[in-house]
Amino acid sequence: MADFDVASVRVNPVAPPPVGADTLAALARASASLVVDQDEDDCLSLPAGLRPLGDRPGNTFLCAPAFTINARPGDNVAVRLGIERAEPGQVLVIAGKADRSRGLIGEIMARKAAARGIAGFVIEGVVRDGAAIGRLDLPVFCLGSALKRATKHGHGDVGYPVAIGNEVVYPGDVVVADLDGTAVVRSAGAAAVAARIEAALAYEADRMRSADAGTLDLGVGGPARS
Repeated sequence: MADFDVASVRVNPVAPPPVGADTLAALARASASLVVDQDEDDCLSLPAGLRPLGDRPGNTFLCAPAFTINARPGDNVAVRLGIERAEPGQVLVIAGKADRSRGLIGEIMARKAAARGIAGFVIEGVVRDGAAIGRLDLPVFCLGSALKRATKHGHGDVGYPVAIGNEVVYPGDVVVADLDGTAVVRSAGAAAVAARIEAALAYEADRMRSADAGTLDLGVGGPARS
């Protein structure tokens, strides 16, 4: 780290209040789409282009509190610092300005993050070594892969709110991501959203049974009769 301009990265010294383990466990039972359905104010969706690199259960689902990073496009000094500063169990949410020219992490950095207990990555940008990262038991949601390595000029922010697409993610917000997309639950409303998940799951299961039996009412008056 001494070779990089770490001092140029702004670091928030104040950690967000933790989200309870029971709340995280309840949210982890739901799909990202079900989470987004629960509350328009506290539940939001990130851009649809954020896709997991892997295709196995160990790297296609993510539910964890956000550790936020604002990276200079194509530069990963702030990302490196974030990997060192994040707590085990947090997901690194990286605002990379949707730059696709240089990978913000590669396999080595991904392995270091996994060894530190980082829950995964949501990267508004691209990675290097995408195929290799996709074989790790580490969820990495991003915009794809690039051949060029990141620059090391520095600047950026660690631990402050970040803008991704049309949404703002705050430190401590809960990220729920799967093959359908990436949802974010505001930390202040996470317990209330989690409390609604069990009923929502039961409602969905009942509708699934009705759909399979062909008895589900779609609200349009049933099949047309000739």
